[in-house]
Amino acid sequence: MLRFILLLFCLLPISAKAMEHSGITARFEPPQVHPGDVCTLIVEMDRDTFGQFELHVPAHSQLHVVSVLRVPVSLANGRYRQRQCLQLQPLSSGEVTINEAQVELTDANGTQTISLPMVMLQVLPLEATDLNDAPESLPGTIDESNGKSPAFLIGGILLCGILLVAVTILCKRLLRDSNLEAHLKYDPALEAVEKLQSGVVPKRSLEQILAQRDFHISPELRCEIEEAVYGQHCQPAALLASLRKELMH
Repeated sequence: MLRFILLLFCLLPISAKAMEHSGITARFEPPQVHPGDVCTLIVEMDRDTFGQFELHVPAHSQLHVVSVLRVPVSLANGRYRQRQCLQLQPLSSGEVTINEAQVELTDANGTQTISLPMVMLQVLPLEATDLNDAPESLPGTIDESNGKSPAFLIGGILLCGILLVAVTILCKRLLRDSNLEAHLKYDPALEAVEKLQSGVVPKRSLEQILAQRDFHISPELRCEIEEAVYGQHCQPAALLASLRKELMH
């Protein structure tokens, strides 16, 4: 037992010297948090000779690992730098200590295991207001002085809705009346006469003359119109004369 204690005291300065020589440091950022907050254990290497390390942190009952970030070795201004970050989440208040973390450092001398110095994290207790179970008031709650505001708001919405419905009904009625007026003003016989005068056979207008019962046409004129619409031969001048004779009184 005495031999083990003596060996431990001999290794402590050797480990500290190796740690200083490696250029590796460790810290918590931020150093003080509350339970549930996320903090970062940052282990960095900054040295003038090449080296790279791999971090080993044992599991801790009071810390939950959120994520791990590894930044590879880079050379800038003659310095070799490397970083590994562990995002941790403390589960309860108190002083959290990490004293068994190690790095495997590889450099020109080979690979060696170096123990990191003890790193402490202060986890502050939650404030009394954070533990209060009473429900907080909703933002924007209307007090008694503004108690009439919802009534005015609802009344305004209803009025806008009524106006919108009235305008919609009025527009539909106007559109229907305009369509009806256009339909009443449309005379297929007049359109057929106008187009036949220009030498065009208006089949749509002639079909409407055949379909509408308002037009009282003779069997001879009906045959002429059917020949113009469905047949191959049509004489616009003769058809025009027949239409004028029977329909254009």
